[in-house]
Amino acid sequence: MSESIFQLKLEKQLLRDAQQGNQLACEKIYRLYASPAYSLARRLLVCPEHAKEATQDAFVSAFRRLSSFEGEVPFWAWLRKIVSNASIDMIRRRKPEVSLDAISGDAHHPSVTDSAANQLLLEQLLLSLCDDDRVIVWLHDVEGFKHHEIASQLGRSVSYSKTRLSRARAKLLCFAEKETPAPISAARKFSPLMKAT
Repeated sequence: MSESIFQLKLEKQLLRDAQQGNQLACEKIYRLYASPAYSLARRLLVCPEHAKEATQDAFVSAFRRLSSFEGEVPFWAWLRKIVSNASIDMIRRRKPEVSLDAISGDAHHPSVTDSAANQLLLEQLLLSLCDDDRVIVWLHDVEGFKHHEIASQLGRSVSYSKTRLSRARAKLLCFAEKETPAPISAARKFSPLMKAT
């Protein structure tokens, strides 16, 4: 698993200044983490407008609670959890908008050895999952959350998270086999999402 995009160097003094209400420090923290926050929200929510709204909600929440941040975990991990919670809350508030029918089934896909094609295929694979499955796969396989953390965020049991992850991976592999012209062994290489449980 690769390092999280949230793992950015944050100066302790900048954090202390922000905790004391310094607006310039808060703005600097926002500029530092806005892109990774939006990227995570976009992966979980798919819709750019929803991702922007969830990112904004997350930063408002984070800055309101910043004075209570005590550093038990790194700041980036704390903020990443707030962003994922805001995204999950957004999913709960809206109706699903993406279905498999929205993905063009007869579109030609370039070879999976091409990184742009890999990205397109990964996006389509993720879109093939329901909201909960997409969230669990992304948080576990890409962001590195543990099952107990995901379960807590979703208000579900650890076994729910494990079961949904296993089923989602099976769906992703099945969909990849249908959509890729190359053997599935090649499709497994392009993403941590294709790893075995």
